[in-house]
Amino acid sequence: MDAPHLPEHSAEKRVRIVGSELVENYTVYIIEVNVGDHRWTVKHRYSDFHDLHEKLTVEKKIDKHLLPPKKIIGKNSKSLVEKRQKELEVYLQTLLSRFPASTPKVLSNFLLFHLYEINGIAVALAEELFHKGVLLFIPRVIKCLKCTAFNVLADKQCNGLYYVM
Repeated sequence: MDAPHLPEHSAEKRVRIVGSELVENYTVYIIEVNVGDHRWTVKHRYSDFHDLHEKLTVEKKIDKHLLPPKKIIGKNSKSLVEKRQKELEVYLQTLLSRFPASTPKVLSNFLLFHLYEINGIAVALAEELFHKGVLLFIPRVIKCLKCTAFNVLADKQCNGLYYVM
């Protein structure tokens, strides 16, 4: 059985790659994500984009040539980074426009919708409830450290310290 899927609100989703930074021997692209009035940044290197693209080509039949190609020589040169930054921005914008009603989970995770965007948060909570829900309703046994009495959900107290067993 699949986890529940909640419909997404129609707030406009926008992405821009606002910069990049060199970390050790690779470039990290700084992505600004806007959903309605909410804004946050995400950092990803090219290999993260490549992994995202591989998953989307399998799951959602995205064109393999949509992602800018990998470069080996001069991959951290300023001109290549600037060119790739623009191409990756177009790539992300194309993906968001391709899925206006329901963003694929892999793309939502890539852009951290599950942490910052209200519908992404609701989906993440619904999935957690779906997978762990039964555990939320099992009474917990509580043991008092002072008098060693056991209670269910600590409905009685003896002013001692309790811990969950």
